[in-house]
Amino acid sequence: LEKQFSKEVVKASGLSIIPSGCFAYPYMVGNEIKYFRIKDPNKIKKFQMPGVNRSKQAILFNQDVLKEDSEICVVEGEDDVISLWDCGVNAVASCGSVTIQQVEYLKSKNPVCVYSCFDADPAGKKDTDVVTRNYLLDNFFVINIPDGKDIDDLIRDFEKDDKTELINELKSKSSSPSPESRSRNIYR
Repeated sequence: LEKQFSKEVVKASGLSIIPSGCFAYPYMVGNEIKYFRIKDPNKIKKFQMPGVNRSKQAILFNQDVLKEDSEICVVEGEDDVISLWDCGVNAVASCGSVTIQQVEYLKSKNPVCVYSCFDADPAGKKDTDVVTRNYLLDNFFVINIPDGKDIDDLIRDFEKDDKTELINELKSKSSSPSPESRSRNIYR
């Protein structure tokens, strides 16, 4: 676009030029793009489209993989979804703090098994707690990630070529939340 049109023309069109070195993540709903997020993998440049531009249909990143009788991992961001996809695992991302709307949407799709796999930082632990207290179905398990890591880190750092071994090990060590940890609903 920059080669053919001035920045003013592009801006007036409602389009955005993606900063160099950044990635655009389209939120697809029924094979239509409903929202974009742009991220810098080096976390130097910051860009976020305003929430008012987000379609009400775009609830989770990669939400079209949610189907009845499917196994799904719920993660924090787009990079986590892509890393799991590379391992043959279906995943959706909250991309920001988990909301009750996202949890309800997840439940409505009736997946056979849900693994919560949020980052091992304060925000990720809070999101795990929100999903744990509001999902309230027996097919829900929490994958514990080492402190300061996320699933994307673990997959990238895994020494072996066959990443499914790592995923299977994480799933086998996952735990179903205790009734005490689900004792009250938390809504965001």
